[in-house]
Amino acid sequence: SNCITDPFYLQMLEMILAREKFDIIIFNNGLHSLSSDKKAWRKAFSLAMDYLAKRVPATRVVVLNSTPKRDGDPRVKELNQLAESVAKEKNLAVADIYSLCVNWNKKEWSDRYHFNKKGRQQQAEFVANVILKYIGRTSGNLVQKSSETGPDGKIK
Repeated sequence: SNCITDPFYLQMLEMILAREKFDIIIFNNGLHSLSSDKKAWRKAFSLAMDYLAKRVPATRVVVLNSTPKRDGDPRVKELNQLAESVAKEKNLAVADIYSLCVNWNKKEWSDRYHFNKKGRQQQAEFVANVILKYIGRTSGNLVQKSSETGPDGKIK
């Protein structure tokens, strides 16, 4: 959960890429970046996509746009538009999880950033279906090969 404009971001990304071989990477970087300079963020996002293309050329990269904030913060849409413009330039697919969540009832939220169990389940199904679509399968066992953090930022 680091902002893509962090000067050590690509080094952190390399640590993840060095651990495993990935069939697909679902890439998202947004909500932790809301206060970032948008021009610098877009440049860093583009560099990260270039890095992935060079470092893991056989791996399918799908850009996952960011979920909304409960308060409707317009900066989320702005970052999603920037990410989507980079994805288009790089000929990368975009998975639109924002549209899945934007009109959910406030009962689906656990705080202004995170969703409750029902919401997380719907998001997990969405992402699983994206993965299955792009790896050419309709069902099967999926293995998460990254860390998951909770609302407190600690790895579960």
